[in-house]
Amino acid sequence: MNRRTKTLWLPGIATSFLAGLILLFLDRAPLLQRLLWIAGMALLFCSVAEESNRLSPRTRSFWFPGFISMTAAGLFLFAAGFMSGPYDPSYFFTKISLHPQELLRLDSAPLRTFYLAWLLAQILFGALGAFFSRRAGGTRAARIAAGSFPALMIFGLCALAVPISFLVAVSSVLADKALPAHAPLALGIFVWGVGPAITALLGAAPFLNKPENLPRTAT
Repeated sequence: MNRRTKTLWLPGIATSFLAGLILLFLDRAPLLQRLLWIAGMALLFCSVAEESNRLSPRTRSFWFPGFISMTAAGLFLFAAGFMSGPYDPSYFFTKISLHPQELLRLDSAPLRTFYLAWLLAQILFGALGAFFSRRAGGTRAARIAAGSFPALMIFGLCALAVPISFLVAVSSVLADKALPAHAPLALGIFVWGVGPAITALLGAAPFLNKPENLPRTAT
């Protein structure tokens, strides 16, 4: 690492992360927590740009573009927190994960609006990830993975969090006779993993053709 990265970017990232972590454990100032997270992401971008000539081909063509796509998803959730009135994005994730059938009900307009906006936003996230991956010479597989990075991460989280939440709230889930007992679990993983991944690929599609002048790199 060069001197600026070691004396400016990394200490700034560590400070913002530590302050945000303390506020998270204290359950104080949720808005400031998000601002600190954004500041940490901005500093991390600066440090990566500073060290771009030292990054491996895989980092340049997959991890960094995927990180850009994931950050865009985080900024979307930050904005959704202001526009959703009394609801927090975590409420929608929890509600839809435990009761995905709520999306089909007439009295679930806030849930449907949030989920539709999330799906449409995936097109932008997918385009960002695939664009920066192609710019770095990423293979088609790398561009697909970078574009669908938020969906992949959330799918992984759902694969762990949804079963745990389902077991904790099993009595309330089983009380709803609209679907078999296993259906909410399967739908919870589907709506956060498969659906967003499909729309992310729509955004990535224009950037999947590799121009002839770009070198091939490892995925």
